Amino acid sequence: MVDHSEAAVRKRGYIAYGVILALLAAVLAWQAAGHWRYRADVEESAREFGGRSASNMSLIIQAQENAGFLHRDRLEEAFATFIGLRRGTLGVAVLNEGGQVLAASGVPLPADLLEKTFYEAGETLYVTVPFERPVDPGEAAQADPPLVFDPEAADAWPPPARTLGEDLLYGAPADARKDCQAYFSDTPLDAAHSERLLDHVLTELTRPERVEKARQVLEGVPLTPERFELALRVLLLNTLPEVNAEGGYAAKLTPRAVLEDYDATAYAELVRDRGVRWFVRATDSGYFRSRIAGDLRFRLTLAGLAVLAAAGLAMAWRLLERAGRLELGLVRERERNAHLQDMNLAAAGLAHETKNPLNVIRGHAQLIGRRKDLPGGVGRRAREIIEESDRVTSRLNQFIDYSRPIEPKPEPCKPLDVAGEVARALEMVLDDKAISVTLDGANKSVLADPALLRQVFFNLMLNAANAVGQGGNIAVRTETDGNGGMSVAVSDDGPGVPEAEREAVFRPYYTGSANGTGLGLAVVCQIIHAQHWEVTCEDNGGGACFRIAG
Repeated sequence: MVDHSEAAVRKRGYIAYGVILALLAAVLAWQAAGHWRYRADVEESAREFGGRSASNMSLIIQAQENAGFLHRDRLEEAFATFIGLRRGTLGVAVLNEGGQVLAASGVPLPADLLEKTFYEAGETLYVTVPFERPVDPGEAAQADPPLVFDPEAADAWPPPARTLGEDLLYGAPADARKDCQAYFSDTPLDAAHSERLLDHVLTELTRPERVEKARQVLEGVPLTPERFELALRVLLLNTLPEVNAEGGYAAKLTPRAVLEDYDATAYAELVRDRGVRWFVRATDSGYFRSRIAGDLRFRLTLAGLAVLAAAGLAMAWRLLERAGRLELGLVRERERNAHLQDMNLAAAGLAHETKNPLNVIRGHAQLIGRRKDLPGGVGRRAREIIEESDRVTSRLNQFIDYSRPIEPKPEPCKPLDVAGEVARALEMVLDDKAISVTLDGANKSVLADPALLRQVFFNLMLNAANAVGQGGNIAVRTETDGNGGMSVAVSDDGPGVPEAEREAVFRPYYTGSANGTGLGLAVVCQIIHAQHWEVTCEDNGGGACFRIAG
Protein backbone atom coordinates (compact mmCIF):
# COMPACT_ATOMS: atom_id res chain seq x y z
CA MET A 1 0.00 0.00 0.00
CA VAL A 2 1.37 3.40 -0.97
CA ASP A 3 2.13 5.73 1.93
CA HIS A 4 0.49 9.11 1.24
CA SER A 5 1.71 10.84 4.38
CA GLU A 6 3.41 14.22 4.03
CA ALA A 7 6.75 12.82 5.22
CA ALA A 8 6.61 9.97 2.68
CA VAL A 9 5.71 12.36 -0.16
CA ARG A 10 8.57 14.67 0.84
CA LYS A 11 10.99 11.73 0.97
CA ARG A 12 9.97 10.56 -2.50
CA GLY A 13 10.44 14.13 -3.73
CA TYR A 14 13.98 14.29 -2.32
CA ILE A 15 14.80 10.98 -4.03
CA ALA A 16 13.37 12.15 -7.37
CA TYR A 17 15.17 15.49 -7.24
CA GLY A 18 18.39 13.71 -6.26
CA VAL A 19 18.10 11.36 -9.23
CA ILE A 20 17.44 14.32 -11.57
CA LEU A 21 20.45 16.22 -10.21
CA ALA A 22 22.63 13.11 -10.47
CA LEU A 23 21.59 12.59 -14.11
CA LEU A 24 22.22 16.28 -14.86
CA ALA A 25 25.64 16.12 -13.22
CA ALA A 26 26.45 12.98 -15.22
CA VAL A 27 25.45 14.65 -18.49
CA LEU A 28 27.47 17.79 -17.68
CA ALA A 29 30.50 15.69 -16.68
CA TRP A 30 30.11 13.65 -19.86
CA GLN A 31 30.08 16.80 -22.00
CA ALA A 32 33.05 18.29 -20.14
CA ALA A 33 35.06 15.07 -20.54
CA GLY A 34 34.05 14.88 -24.20
CA HIS A 35 35.23 18.43 -24.79
CA TRP A 36 38.59 17.75 -23.16
CA ARG A 37 38.92 14.57 -25.23
CA TYR A 38 38.12 16.54 -28.37
CA ARG A 39 40.63 19.21 -27.36
CA ALA A 40 43.25 16.51 -26.85
CA ASP A 41 42.38 15.05 -30.28
CA VAL A 42 42.80 18.49 -31.87
CA GLU A 43 46.15 18.91 -30.17
CA GLU A 44 47.18 15.45 -31.34
CA SER A 45 46.14 16.27 -34.90
CA ALA A 46 48.18 19.49 -34.63
CA ARG A 47 51.17 17.43 -33.49
CA GLU A 48 50.62 15.03 -36.39
CA PHE A 49 50.44 18.04 -38.68
CA GLY A 50 53.73 19.24 -37.21
CA GLY A 51 55.17 15.75 -37.65
CA ARG A 52 54.22 15.71 -41.33
CA SER A 53 55.80 19.13 -41.67
CA ALA A 54 58.91 17.77 -39.97
CA SER A 55 59.04 15.00 -42.56
CA ASN A 56 58.87 17.60 -45.33
CA MET A 57 61.57 19.65 -43.67
CA SER A 58 63.70 16.54 -43.29
CA LEU A 59 63.68 16.20 -47.07
CA ILE A 60 64.72 19.85 -47.39
CA ILE A 61 67.53 19.31 -44.89
CA GLN A 62 68.62 16.17 -46.73
CA ALA A 63 68.83 18.18 -49.94
CA GLN A 64 70.81 20.93 -48.19
CA GLU A 65 73.33 18.84 -46.26
CA ASN A 66 76.74 17.83 -47.51
CA ALA A 67 78.46 15.02 -45.67
CA GLY A 68 76.09 15.63 -42.74
CA PHE A 69 76.76 19.39 -42.56
CA LEU A 70 74.24 22.22 -43.04
CA HIS A 71 74.96 25.83 -43.94
CA ARG A 72 72.82 28.06 -41.70
CA ASP A 73 72.21 30.81 -44.27
CA ARG A 74 71.16 28.35 -46.99
CA LEU A 75 68.98 26.44 -44.54
CA GLU A 76 67.14 29.59 -43.47
CA GLU A 77 66.61 30.52 -47.14
CA ALA A 78 65.00 27.10 -47.67
CA PHE A 79 62.83 27.67 -44.55
CA ALA A 80 61.66 31.02 -45.90
CA THR A 81 60.68 29.38 -49.20
CA PHE A 82 58.81 26.68 -47.29
CA ILE A 83 56.89 29.32 -45.28
CA GLY A 84 55.88 31.11 -48.46
CA LEU A 85 54.53 27.91 -50.01
CA ARG A 86 52.63 26.67 -46.92
CA ARG A 87 49.50 28.68 -46.16
CA GLY A 88 49.05 29.30 -42.46
CA THR A 89 52.71 28.63 -41.64
CA LEU A 90 54.20 31.58 -39.78
CA GLY A 91 57.62 30.28 -38.83
CA VAL A 92 60.01 27.29 -38.94
CA ALA A 93 63.07 26.48 -36.82
CA VAL A 94 65.40 23.67 -35.86
CA LEU A 95 66.80 23.32 -32.34
CA ASN A 96 69.70 21.50 -30.77
CA GLU A 97 69.46 19.04 -27.93
CA GLY A 98 69.17 21.82 -25.32
CA GLY A 99 66.46 23.74 -27.20
CA GLN A 100 68.74 26.46 -28.59
CA VAL A 101 67.89 27.74 -32.06
CA LEU A 102 70.26 26.59 -34.78
CA ALA A 103 68.40 28.07 -37.75
CA ALA A 104 65.04 29.82 -37.95
CA SER A 105 62.84 31.84 -40.27
CA GLY A 106 59.54 33.65 -39.69
CA VAL A 107 57.99 34.75 -36.39
CA PRO A 108 60.17 34.89 -33.26
CA LEU A 109 60.19 31.78 -31.11
CA PRO A 110 59.26 31.84 -27.39
CA ALA A 111 61.54 30.31 -24.80
CA ASP A 112 61.21 26.84 -23.21
CA LEU A 113 59.62 25.25 -26.27
CA LEU A 114 60.91 21.86 -25.17
CA GLU A 115 58.85 22.14 -21.96
CA LYS A 116 55.67 22.87 -23.93
CA THR A 117 55.66 20.87 -27.12
CA PHE A 118 52.15 22.20 -27.83
CA TYR A 119 52.21 25.91 -27.04
CA GLU A 120 49.78 28.69 -27.95
CA ALA A 121 50.75 32.35 -27.62
CA GLY A 122 48.24 34.89 -28.88
CA GLU A 123 47.22 33.94 -32.42
CA THR A 124 50.24 31.67 -32.97
CA LEU A 125 50.46 27.94 -32.27
CA TYR A 126 53.89 26.38 -31.78
CA VAL A 127 54.30 22.62 -32.27
CA THR A 128 57.64 21.02 -31.38
CA VAL A 129 58.39 17.50 -32.61
CA PRO A 130 61.59 15.43 -32.66
CA PHE A 131 63.63 15.65 -35.85
CA GLU A 132 64.02 12.35 -37.71
CA ARG A 133 66.41 11.93 -40.62
CA PRO A 134 64.80 10.15 -43.60
CA VAL A 135 66.35 6.74 -44.19
CA ASP A 136 66.72 5.20 -47.65
CA PRO A 137 65.45 1.60 -48.07
CA GLY A 138 68.16 -0.86 -47.08
CA GLU A 139 70.23 1.82 -45.34
CA ALA A 140 70.82 1.84 -41.63
CA ALA A 141 69.73 4.94 -39.73
CA GLN A 142 72.51 7.35 -38.85
CA ALA A 143 73.01 7.84 -35.14
CA ASP A 144 74.36 11.38 -35.40
CA PRO A 145 72.13 14.25 -36.52
CA PRO A 146 73.18 16.72 -39.21
CA LEU A 147 75.30 19.58 -37.90
CA VAL A 148 74.46 23.24 -38.56
CA PHE A 149 77.35 25.71 -38.79
CA ASP A 150 77.36 29.47 -39.16
CA PRO A 151 80.38 30.77 -41.12
CA GLU A 152 79.81 34.26 -39.73
CA ALA A 153 80.04 33.14 -36.10
CA ALA A 154 83.15 33.91 -34.05
CA ASP A 155 83.74 30.21 -33.37
CA ALA A 156 83.16 29.12 -36.95
CA TRP A 157 85.10 26.06 -37.99
CA PRO A 158 85.70 25.04 -41.62
CA PRO A 159 83.54 22.03 -42.38
CA PRO A 160 82.46 21.26 -45.97
CA ALA A 161 79.20 22.15 -47.69
CA ARG A 162 80.05 25.76 -48.53
CA THR A 163 81.86 25.68 -51.91
CA LEU A 164 83.72 23.05 -53.90
CA GLY A 165 86.88 25.16 -53.60
CA GLU A 166 86.57 25.22 -49.85
CA ASP A 167 85.93 21.49 -49.85
CA LEU A 168 89.13 20.98 -51.87
CA LEU A 169 91.15 23.30 -49.67
CA TYR A 170 89.73 21.68 -46.52
CA GLY A 171 91.34 18.37 -47.45
CA ALA A 172 94.61 19.91 -48.74
CA PRO A 173 97.81 20.36 -46.75
CA ALA A 174 98.42 23.75 -45.18
CA ASP A 175 101.05 24.84 -47.74
CA ALA A 176 98.75 23.91 -50.65
CA ARG A 177 95.85 25.87 -49.12
CA LYS A 178 98.19 28.84 -48.70
CA ASP A 179 99.35 28.67 -52.32
CA CYS A 180 95.78 28.53 -53.66
CA GLN A 181 94.44 31.23 -51.37
CA ALA A 182 97.24 33.54 -52.53
CA TYR A 183 95.45 33.93 -55.86
CA PHE A 184 92.21 35.19 -54.23
CA SER A 185 91.91 38.93 -55.01
CA ASP A 186 89.83 41.49 -56.87
CA THR A 187 92.40 41.68 -59.69
CA PRO A 188 91.63 39.68 -62.87
CA LEU A 189 93.88 36.64 -63.39
CA ASP A 190 96.09 36.47 -66.45
CA ALA A 191 96.78 33.29 -68.41
CA ALA A 192 99.96 32.51 -66.54
CA HIS A 193 98.37 32.80 -63.12
CA SER A 194 95.33 30.81 -64.25
CA GLU A 195 97.58 28.06 -65.60
CA ARG A 196 99.59 28.04 -62.41
CA LEU A 197 96.39 27.86 -60.21
CA LEU A 198 94.98 24.98 -62.23
CA ASP A 199 98.28 23.16 -61.92
CA HIS A 200 98.01 23.54 -58.15
CA VAL A 201 94.39 22.24 -58.20
CA LEU A 202 95.20 19.28 -60.44
CA THR A 203 98.28 18.50 -58.41
CA GLU A 204 96.19 18.54 -55.25
CA LEU A 205 93.40 16.45 -56.76
CA THR A 206 95.80 13.84 -58.10
CA ARG A 207 97.82 13.49 -54.98
CA PRO A 208 98.34 9.76 -54.40
CA GLU A 209 96.66 9.73 -51.00
CA ARG A 210 93.49 11.31 -52.43
CA VAL A 211 93.42 8.96 -55.39
CA GLU A 212 94.03 5.98 -53.13
CA LYS A 213 91.09 6.88 -50.91
CA ALA A 214 88.81 7.32 -53.92
CA ARG A 215 90.01 3.99 -55.33
CA GLN A 216 89.21 2.23 -52.03
CA VAL A 217 85.63 3.54 -52.15
CA LEU A 218 85.12 2.43 -55.76
CA GLU A 219 86.67 -1.06 -55.61
CA GLY A 220 84.62 -4.12 -54.75
CA VAL A 221 81.14 -2.59 -55.18
CA PRO A 222 78.86 -1.90 -58.15
CA LEU A 223 79.31 1.55 -59.58
CA THR A 224 76.15 3.57 -59.03
CA PRO A 225 75.61 7.34 -59.30
CA GLU A 226 75.57 7.54 -55.52
CA ARG A 227 78.86 5.61 -55.23
CA PHE A 228 80.44 7.74 -57.92
CA GLU A 229 79.37 10.94 -56.10
CA LEU A 230 80.78 9.50 -52.87
CA ALA A 231 84.13 8.87 -54.60
CA LEU A 232 84.23 12.49 -55.84
CA ARG A 233 83.47 13.80 -52.34
CA VAL A 234 86.24 11.56 -50.95
CA LEU A 235 88.58 12.94 -53.61
CA LEU A 236 87.64 16.54 -52.72
CA LEU A 237 87.62 16.17 -48.94
CA ASN A 238 90.56 13.75 -48.77
CA THR A 239 88.74 11.59 -46.22
CA LEU A 240 87.20 8.11 -46.12
CA PRO A 241 83.66 7.16 -45.04
CA GLU A 242 83.09 5.24 -41.88
CA VAL A 243 83.21 1.43 -42.04
CA ASN A 244 79.77 -0.20 -41.85
CA ALA A 245 78.75 -3.39 -40.08
CA GLU A 246 79.62 -5.56 -43.11
CA GLY A 247 83.21 -4.29 -43.10
CA GLY A 248 82.80 -2.09 -46.17
CA TYR A 249 82.54 1.65 -46.47
CA ALA A 250 79.27 3.44 -45.70
CA ALA A 251 77.34 4.86 -48.66
CA LYS A 252 77.63 8.44 -47.34
CA LEU A 253 80.11 10.64 -45.64
CA THR A 254 79.25 11.65 -42.10
CA PRO A 255 80.51 14.49 -39.91
CA ARG A 256 82.37 11.93 -37.82
CA ALA A 257 84.29 10.75 -40.86
CA VAL A 258 85.11 14.29 -41.97
CA LEU A 259 86.13 15.44 -38.51
CA GLU A 260 88.47 12.54 -37.95
CA ASP A 261 90.90 14.75 -36.00
CA TYR A 262 88.21 15.40 -33.30
CA ASP A 263 88.40 13.17 -30.25
CA ALA A 264 85.25 11.54 -28.84
CA THR A 265 84.62 14.21 -26.20
CA ALA A 266 85.01 17.14 -28.55
CA TYR A 267 82.84 15.48 -31.18
CA ALA A 268 80.09 14.71 -28.61
CA GLU A 269 80.07 18.38 -27.55
CA LEU A 270 79.85 19.41 -31.17
CA VAL A 271 76.88 17.11 -31.78
CA ARG A 272 75.17 18.43 -28.63
CA ASP A 273 75.65 22.08 -29.62
CA ARG A 274 75.24 21.88 -33.41
CA GLY A 275 73.19 18.75 -34.01
CA VAL A 276 69.57 19.10 -35.25
CA ARG A 277 67.34 17.38 -32.69
CA TRP A 278 64.01 19.29 -32.73
CA PHE A 279 61.82 20.83 -35.35
CA VAL A 280 59.40 23.70 -34.53
CA ARG A 281 56.57 24.91 -36.72
CA ALA A 282 54.60 28.07 -35.91
CA THR A 283 51.13 28.23 -37.47
CA ASP A 284 48.05 30.39 -37.26
CA SER A 285 46.01 28.99 -34.36
CA GLY A 286 42.70 30.25 -35.79
CA TYR A 287 41.82 26.96 -37.47
CA PHE A 288 42.46 24.79 -34.42
CA ARG A 289 40.91 27.37 -32.12
CA SER A 290 37.75 27.53 -34.28
CA ARG A 291 37.43 23.74 -34.10
CA ILE A 292 37.74 23.77 -30.32
CA ALA A 293 35.35 26.74 -30.01
CA GLY A 294 32.82 25.03 -32.28
CA ASP A 295 32.90 21.88 -30.18
CA LEU A 296 32.59 23.97 -27.01
CA ARG A 297 29.52 25.79 -28.38
CA PHE A 298 27.96 22.49 -29.38
CA ARG A 299 28.52 20.95 -25.97
CA LEU A 300 27.35 24.07 -24.15
CA THR A 301 24.16 23.87 -26.19
CA LEU A 302 23.73 20.23 -25.18
CA ALA A 303 24.46 21.15 -21.56
CA GLY A 304 21.86 23.93 -21.72
CA LEU A 305 19.31 21.52 -23.16
CA ALA A 306 20.18 19.07 -20.39
CA VAL A 307 19.63 21.79 -17.77
CA LEU A 308 16.29 22.69 -19.36
CA ALA A 309 15.32 19.02 -19.48
CA ALA A 310 16.27 18.59 -15.81
CA ALA A 311 14.28 21.71 -14.91
CA GLY A 312 11.34 20.33 -16.90
CA LEU A 313 11.57 16.98 -15.15
CA ALA A 314 11.76 18.71 -11.76
CA MET A 315 8.76 20.86 -12.65
CA ALA A 316 6.87 17.82 -13.94
CA TRP A 317 7.60 15.96 -10.71
CA ARG A 318 6.48 18.99 -8.69
CA LEU A 319 3.26 19.18 -10.68
CA LEU A 320 2.81 15.46 -10.24
CA GLU A 321 3.27 15.87 -6.50
CA ARG A 322 0.80 18.72 -6.45
CA ALA A 323 -1.68 16.74 -8.54
CA GLY A 324 -1.24 13.82 -6.17
CA ARG A 325 -1.89 16.06 -3.17
CA LEU A 326 -4.93 17.56 -4.86
CA GLU A 327 -6.24 14.13 -5.77
CA LEU A 328 -5.64 12.93 -2.23
CA GLY A 329 -7.35 16.07 -0.95
CA LEU A 330 -10.30 15.45 -3.28
CA VAL A 331 -10.58 11.88 -2.06
CA ARG A 332 -10.53 13.02 1.54
CA GLU A 333 -12.97 15.83 0.75
CA ARG A 334 -15.33 13.35 -0.90
CA GLU A 335 -15.06 11.16 2.16
CA ARG A 336 -15.71 14.18 4.38
CA ASN A 337 -18.67 15.24 2.22
CA ALA A 338 -20.06 11.74 2.33
CA HIS A 339 -19.66 11.80 6.10
CA LEU A 340 -21.32 15.20 6.30
CA GLN A 341 -24.17 14.00 4.13
CA ASP A 342 -24.66 11.08 6.46
CA MET A 343 -24.54 13.46 9.42
CA ASN A 344 -26.97 15.82 7.70
CA LEU A 345 -29.31 12.94 7.01
CA ALA A 346 -29.09 11.79 10.59
CA ALA A 347 -29.52 15.36 11.87
CA ALA A 348 -32.48 15.91 9.57
CA GLY A 349 -34.05 12.72 10.84
CA LEU A 350 -33.40 13.79 14.42
CA ALA A 351 -34.87 17.24 13.71
CA HIS A 352 -37.93 15.66 12.13
CA GLU A 353 -38.42 13.35 15.10
CA THR A 354 -37.94 16.30 17.44
CA LYS A 355 -40.79 18.19 15.82
CA ASN A 356 -43.34 15.59 16.85
CA PRO A 357 -42.86 15.95 20.63
CA LEU A 358 -42.66 19.74 20.14
CA ASN A 359 -46.06 19.63 18.46
CA VAL A 360 -47.40 17.58 21.34
CA ILE A 361 -45.96 20.04 23.87
CA ARG A 362 -47.38 22.97 21.90
CA GLY A 363 -50.78 21.30 21.71
CA HIS A 364 -50.88 20.68 25.45
CA ALA A 365 -49.75 24.23 26.12
CA GLN A 366 -52.59 25.52 23.93
CA LEU A 367 -55.13 23.37 25.81
CA ILE A 368 -53.83 24.61 29.12
CA GLY A 369 -53.88 28.24 27.96
CA ARG A 370 -57.54 28.03 26.93
CA ARG A 371 -58.75 27.12 30.42
CA LYS A 372 -60.36 29.95 32.32
CA ASP A 373 -59.77 28.66 35.83
CA LEU A 374 -55.96 28.86 35.70
CA PRO A 375 -53.97 31.01 38.03
CA GLY A 376 -52.61 34.18 36.36
CA GLY A 377 -49.04 32.92 36.05
CA VAL A 378 -49.92 29.56 34.43
CA GLY A 379 -51.58 31.13 31.37
CA ARG A 380 -48.57 33.34 30.78
CA ARG A 381 -46.26 30.34 31.06
CA ALA A 382 -48.38 28.40 28.58
CA ARG A 383 -48.11 31.23 26.01
CA GLU A 384 -44.33 31.32 26.47
CA ILE A 385 -44.20 27.55 25.85
CA ILE A 386 -46.19 28.00 22.64
CA GLU A 387 -43.97 30.84 21.41
CA GLU A 388 -40.77 28.97 22.19
CA SER A 389 -42.11 25.82 20.50
CA ASP A 390 -42.96 27.83 17.39
CA ARG A 391 -39.46 29.37 17.37
CA VAL A 392 -37.72 26.02 17.71
CA THR A 393 -39.99 24.47 15.07
CA SER A 394 -39.13 27.29 12.66
CA ARG A 395 -35.42 26.70 13.16
CA LEU A 396 -35.88 22.95 12.73
CA ASN A 397 -37.75 23.57 9.48
CA GLN A 398 -34.86 25.76 8.21
CA PHE A 399 -32.36 23.09 9.18
CA ILE A 400 -34.40 20.40 7.42
CA ASP A 401 -34.66 22.60 4.31
CA TYR A 402 -30.88 23.14 4.30
CA SER A 403 -30.04 19.47 4.79
CA ARG A 404 -32.52 18.25 2.19
CA PRO A 405 -30.94 17.61 -1.27
CA ILE A 406 -32.10 20.18 -3.78
CA GLU A 407 -33.32 18.96 -7.16
CA PRO A 408 -34.41 21.97 -9.22
CA LYS A 409 -37.24 21.63 -11.72
CA PRO A 410 -36.61 24.62 -13.99
CA GLU A 411 -39.31 26.18 -16.08
CA PRO A 412 -39.80 29.66 -17.57
CA CYS A 413 -40.68 32.25 -14.95
CA LYS A 414 -40.30 35.98 -14.42
CA PRO A 415 -38.14 37.02 -11.44
CA LEU A 416 -39.99 40.27 -10.76
CA ASP A 417 -43.34 38.45 -10.67
CA VAL A 418 -41.96 35.98 -8.14
CA ALA A 419 -40.50 38.86 -6.08
CA GLY A 420 -43.92 40.59 -6.14
CA GLU A 421 -45.58 37.44 -4.77
CA VAL A 422 -43.03 37.27 -1.96
CA ALA A 423 -43.60 40.97 -1.14
CA ARG A 424 -47.30 40.33 -0.79
CA ALA A 425 -46.63 37.32 1.47
CA LEU A 426 -44.45 39.55 3.69
CA GLU A 427 -46.96 42.36 3.66
CA MET A 428 -47.63 42.25 7.42
CA VAL A 429 -43.88 42.32 8.23
CA LEU A 430 -43.28 45.16 5.80
CA ASP A 431 -46.28 47.21 7.01
CA ASP A 432 -45.19 46.97 10.65
CA LYS A 433 -42.04 49.00 9.78
CA ALA A 434 -43.57 50.99 6.90
CA ILE A 435 -41.03 49.44 4.47
CA SER A 436 -41.46 50.17 0.78
CA VAL A 437 -40.55 47.58 -1.89
CA THR A 438 -39.53 48.69 -5.39
CA LEU A 439 -39.46 46.33 -8.39
CA ASP A 440 -37.41 47.72 -11.25
CA GLY A 441 -35.92 46.55 -14.53
CA ALA A 442 -36.94 44.35 -17.45
CA ASN A 443 -39.23 41.54 -16.36
CA LYS A 444 -37.81 38.90 -18.73
CA SER A 445 -38.45 35.20 -18.36
CA VAL A 446 -35.65 33.00 -17.07
CA LEU A 447 -35.36 29.25 -16.73
CA ALA A 448 -35.60 28.50 -13.00
CA ASP A 449 -37.50 26.51 -10.40
CA PRO A 450 -40.28 28.92 -9.32
CA ALA A 451 -40.61 27.43 -5.82
CA LEU A 452 -36.86 27.59 -5.15
CA LEU A 453 -36.66 31.10 -6.62
CA ARG A 454 -39.52 32.12 -4.34
CA GLN A 455 -37.63 30.79 -1.31
CA VAL A 456 -34.50 32.72 -2.39
CA PHE A 457 -36.46 36.00 -2.62
CA PHE A 458 -38.26 35.22 0.63
CA ASN A 459 -34.99 34.75 2.58
CA LEU A 460 -33.29 37.77 1.03
CA MET A 461 -36.26 40.12 1.44
CA LEU A 462 -36.96 38.92 4.97
CA ASN A 463 -33.30 39.55 5.94
CA ALA A 464 -33.55 43.00 4.33
CA ALA A 465 -36.78 43.75 6.25
CA ASN A 466 -35.10 42.77 9.51
CA ALA A 467 -32.02 44.90 8.69
CA VAL A 468 -33.62 48.22 7.67
CA GLY A 469 -35.07 50.68 10.11
CA GLN A 470 -38.53 52.24 10.29
CA GLY A 471 -39.57 53.52 6.87
CA GLY A 472 -36.75 51.69 5.09
CA ASN A 473 -36.55 50.73 1.42
CA ILE A 474 -36.03 47.40 -0.37
CA ALA A 475 -35.37 47.24 -4.10
CA VAL A 476 -35.47 44.24 -6.46
CA ARG A 477 -33.85 45.18 -9.74
CA THR A 478 -33.00 43.24 -12.90
CA GLU A 479 -30.02 44.18 -15.07
CA THR A 480 -28.78 42.93 -18.46
CA ASP A 481 -25.25 42.88 -19.86
CA GLY A 482 -23.96 43.21 -23.40
CA ASN A 483 -23.87 39.43 -23.89
CA GLY A 484 -27.59 38.97 -23.27
CA GLY A 485 -27.15 37.74 -19.67
CA MET A 486 -29.31 38.98 -16.81
CA SER A 487 -28.76 39.45 -13.09
CA VAL A 488 -31.15 40.21 -10.21
CA ALA A 489 -30.10 42.42 -7.28
CA VAL A 490 -31.95 42.60 -3.93
CA SER A 491 -30.75 45.71 -2.06
CA ASP A 492 -31.73 47.73 1.00
CA ASP A 493 -30.73 50.92 2.78
CA GLY A 494 -29.85 49.25 6.06
CA PRO A 495 -26.48 49.18 7.79
CA GLY A 496 -25.02 46.83 5.15
CA VAL A 497 -22.51 44.01 5.51
CA PRO A 498 -18.86 44.75 6.40
CA GLU A 499 -16.47 43.94 3.53
CA ALA A 500 -14.58 41.36 5.62
CA GLU A 501 -17.83 39.41 6.19
CA ARG A 502 -19.31 39.45 2.67
CA GLU A 503 -18.14 35.91 1.92
CA ALA A 504 -18.68 34.55 5.44
CA VAL A 505 -22.42 35.44 5.45
CA PHE A 506 -23.10 32.48 3.13
CA ARG A 507 -21.58 29.96 5.53
CA PRO A 508 -24.03 27.87 7.60
CA TYR A 509 -24.79 29.16 11.09
CA TYR A 510 -23.06 32.47 10.48
CA THR A 511 -25.36 35.31 11.55
CA GLY A 512 -25.07 38.89 12.63
CA SER A 513 -28.51 38.94 14.28
CA ALA A 514 -29.22 37.84 17.82
CA ASN A 515 -32.44 36.17 16.65
CA GLY A 516 -31.05 34.70 13.42
CA THR A 517 -30.30 31.01 12.79
CA GLY A 518 -27.46 31.54 10.28
CA LEU A 519 -29.15 29.27 7.71
CA GLY A 520 -31.15 31.74 5.60
CA LEU A 521 -28.31 32.88 3.35
CA ALA A 522 -26.75 29.38 3.42
CA VAL A 523 -30.02 28.04 1.96
CA VAL A 524 -29.99 30.85 -0.63
CA CYS A 525 -26.43 29.93 -1.64
CA GLN A 526 -27.33 26.25 -1.81
CA ILE A 527 -30.33 26.90 -4.07
CA ILE A 528 -28.39 29.29 -6.33
CA HIS A 529 -25.52 26.82 -6.81
CA ALA A 530 -27.98 23.96 -7.45
CA GLN A 531 -29.23 25.95 -10.45
CA HIS A 532 -25.66 26.75 -11.57
CA TRP A 533 -25.93 30.43 -10.71
CA GLU A 534 -23.75 32.68 -8.60
CA VAL A 535 -24.65 34.92 -5.68
CA THR A 536 -22.45 37.69 -4.27
CA CYS A 537 -22.76 40.27 -1.50
CA GLU A 538 -21.93 43.81 -2.63
CA ASP A 539 -21.83 47.32 -1.27
CA ASN A 540 -24.91 49.45 -1.90
CA GLY A 541 -23.69 52.84 -0.80
CA GLY A 542 -24.27 52.00 2.87
CA GLY A 543 -26.81 49.20 2.60
CA ALA A 544 -26.53 45.57 1.51
CA CYS A 545 -26.92 44.23 -2.03
CA PHE A 546 -27.18 40.55 -2.96
CA ARG A 547 -26.70 39.96 -6.68
CA ILE A 548 -27.79 36.75 -8.44
CA ALA A 549 -26.31 36.05 -11.87
CA GLY A 550 -26.38 33.03 -14.10
